[in-house]
Amino acid sequence: MIWLLWILGTFIMITVSSGLAGRYGKGWLFAVYAVSIVIANITASKLMTVFGLTVAAADIIYTIGFTTIDLINEYYGKMEAKRAILVAFFCNILWAFSAYVAVNLPPADVFAEMQPQFAAVIGSAPRIVLASMLAYYIASRVDVFVYHVVRERRGPVWARILGSNIISLLVDSVIFSTIAFYGVFPLLPVIIGQYVIKNVISVLNIPFAYLSRAIYRTQQKGMESDV
Repeated sequence: MIWLLWILGTFIMITVSSGLAGRYGKGWLFAVYAVSIVIANITASKLMTVFGLTVAAADIIYTIGFTTIDLINEYYGKMEAKRAILVAFFCNILWAFSAYVAVNLPPADVFAEMQPQFAAVIGSAPRIVLASMLAYYIASRVDVFVYHVVRERRGPVWARILGSNIISLLVDSVIFSTIAFYGVFPLLPVIIGQYVIKNVISVLNIPFAYLSRAIYRTQQKGMESDV
């Protein structure tokens, strides 16, 4: 059940980061968002079983990334959310390039035996990297659009998060699984497993999203009183 610890720990980190963003600026949430997407791409190639569902190890941190972009959208608006997506996309390009170079650099003699393991962990297959980046970018843009639409119609925070995540995570699961695993694993179980676990995590994260919002506003008021 170590994945439960991962979920809880990530929820807490986002809540803390939201408070820091209220105190010190949006850079905190931008950084957490970008790092979460990079971590998701690093761990995307590992599949595991949760309650009988086939899911990627990346699904936990990846789903939290979508909640983070929702918070950025909530606090700073649609344009800042789009900028955060571009920042994370650039970070992913930097990671993919650096990983490729690191794997292909000639290893020292003392590291030669570990080179295959290093390549297996860091050197994700090109199709997985492509799948991750395409799915992330398209689904993130969908998420920002849907969140903005629900917000404009004065939907409550929980409806904004669930509405945007339900649609964007479906887009993400279909694109990623199809590109990454077509011809390797049966697609339908992977898509269903990823989509279900991602939405369960989204629902579990709603109380933390409300808490993050409250902490953010408290910190902002603290800043105003300090001035």
